[in-house]
This record gives sequence, structure tokens and C-alpha cells, in this order.
Amino acid sequence: MKILRILIPFSLLLLACGASQLGVAKKDVAAGNYESAITALQAEISKNPANGEAMLLLAECYEKTERADSAMAMYQRVLATDASNSTATASLSRLYIARGSAAREAGSLRLALENYENAEELMPQAFDVFYERGIAYQKFNLLEKANAEFEQAAQISPNDPRVKTQLGELASQTEQADKYFQEGFALFQKKRWNQAVKSLEQAVAIDASHKDAKYALHMARGHVLYKRGSVSDLWDAITEFGYAGALRSESAEPVYFMAQAYEKKDRDDYKLSVETYEKVLELEPNSDFAQKAKKRIKYLLDRKEKMEKFWGKKKN
Repeated sequence: MKILRILIPFSLLLLACGASQLGVAKKDVAAGNYESAITALQAEISKNPANGEAMLLLAECYEKTERADSAMAMYQRVLATDASNSTATASLSRLYIARGSAAREAGSLRLALENYENAEELMPQAFDVFYERGIAYQKFNLLEKANAEFEQAAQISPNDPRVKTQLGELASQTEQADKYFQEGFALFQKKRWNQAVKSLEQAVAIDASHKDAKYALHMARGHVLYKRGSVSDLWDAITEFGYAGALRSESAEPVYFMAQAYEKKDRDDYKLSVETYEKVLELEPNSDFAQKAKKRIKYLLDRKEKMEKFWGKKKN
């Protein structure tokens, strides 16, 4: 009987201690003793896994001790039990934004965008998501996309001075890029390919989303390589014309010059050259390039026939 009298109060004491772990943790947090608070909260959550208040406080303690991954995991756990918890939602979104910005500064646009997207899913109208994503696009010279993000941020918070500053910087960068593009395009039209490349490269370096500058740059590089004329240069020219074609898939121009490069690379490879010229006819049947392509197709097929008669065997 004496043993029971001792054990029962002791058990009650243990239960009392367990029930007060959250209270102990709160006192530790107030005093700045985050490690002690973490230990108490872990014990509380182990005993009561659905205690949302304890999980939320533990996530905050993890943040205070710079354990972002653990904090994010705990905020996610809170939302798994209470999807409407606004504190966990805002905190987790904020941490995703911070992680995205860290990735941005480390040079990974892909990882930065992934984290901003996660933050946006949690808080679709958060100013910081659009603002920080705009900074990321601007850092990687994607000015068109950056502008769209800043415009969205301005709609959410019209009076935030940071947005006005960034939009002003973008306008200046866009103007400078367009100036180099106009210079490069003027040289391009005069077929001064090497000089055109230099100006167009400057335009694209400032604004990597300038599609007209990128198109003209690939075309100009292709012409430079075509003019050099070695087999390796011609393969590189074909690649450049291919990049240009990807930017303007409806245009016959890059395809025509790709066919020219194929023809110059191997005068006896009729099949590839003819097929590429035929693609020009499909894209723009009424264009000047189509008329030129028809003449080249006729020339190549006539030459192929003559060579076959001369050598007595079929040519590709």
C-alpha cells in the first residue's frame, strides 16, 4: 500500500509536467531560451501530435535558431492539420520567398522561380512574390518578364516606392537595349555581318528577352559563319539559322539560308538541301525566298540527274 501511495502522486506529477510543456515553452520563448523551448515543444508534440499551437510555436523557434528547413516542415505540418491557418500560410510563403531570393543571388533562376511559385500558391496576391520574382528576372536580363512582375506588384501595392524605382530602371535598360538593336539591325540590312553581331550582342546582353535582337543576332552569326565556309563553320551556321528559325517558326528566311548552308557544305547531298528548300515553299509560298528556293531546287535536281547519267548511278 505504501508503494501505491508513492507511485500514484508521482504519476500525477508526470502528467502535470507533460501538460505544462507548452506553458514552459512559452516562458522560454519569452526569455529568449529557444533551445529549451524546442525541447519542451518537441516533447509536447510527441505526446499530442495534433497540437497546432505547439507546432506553430516550434516552427517559430526553428526560425529563430536559423533552421529554415525544419521551420518549413513544421509549418507544412500545421497546414496539413489546419489548411486555413493564416499564420502558417504567411510564414511558409515568406520562407519560400527567402529561399527563392537566396537561389537568385546564387545564380539559379530555375530554383528561384520554383520557390516563388510555391510562395504564390500559398498567397496568390502577395506583393513580395511578384516584386522578388521581378528582381530575379531583371538580374538575368529578362526585362519583359521583369516588367510584367513589377506591374503586377504595383497593382497590389500602388504606393510602394520600390516598384517605381525598378520600373524606372527597366525603362532605361529597355531603351538602351533597343538603341543597340537599331544600330545592329541597320548594319544587318547593309550585310555588314560582323559589325551587326557586335551591336546585337550588346542589345541581347542588356535584354535577353528582346526577341527581334536575338533573331537578328542568330541570323548575323549564321551569315558570318557561312561566309567563312569551312565544313565546321557551315555546321555552326546551320545551328545559328536553326536558332533563328525557332524564334520565328513561320518565317522562311532562316530556313532558306539553312538550305544554302547545306548546299555549300556538300554539293553532292541533294536530298537534304532540296528538302530544306521545299520547307521554304511550305512556309511562305509567295515570298521572294520561295522564288529563290524554286530555282535552287530545279538547279539541284537537274544537276543530280546529269551526275547520275555521267556516273551511271543514283545520287542521294
